[in-house]
Amino acid sequence: MVKLEIDFSDIINNNIILSILASLIALLALYIDKCIFIKTDEQINYISYIKIFILVFLISFLILFIKEKINSEDIDIIDHNTEIELAHEAPF
Repeated sequence: MVKLEIDFSDIINNNIILSILASLIALLALYIDKCIFIKTDEQINYISYIKIFILVFLISFLILFIKEKINSEDIDIIDHNTEIELAHEAPF
């Protein structure tokens, strides 16, 4: 029997899954807002849900992507500085 194991650290480190979750939460908030606060017979356009999903997905994905690039550059700089310090300590 095959066991399916999901590690939450993989989910937290995956930018696409986090962006999809943020978009779904935004859609849920929009739907609840429309259901509770709009008391008129005005129909909700389904295109607006698609627009909000795409907009929130792109914004959150770009923010997470930029954050990841900045963190990886910091790690590269730290690794490079460590190599330089080790080179200065060499006796020859």
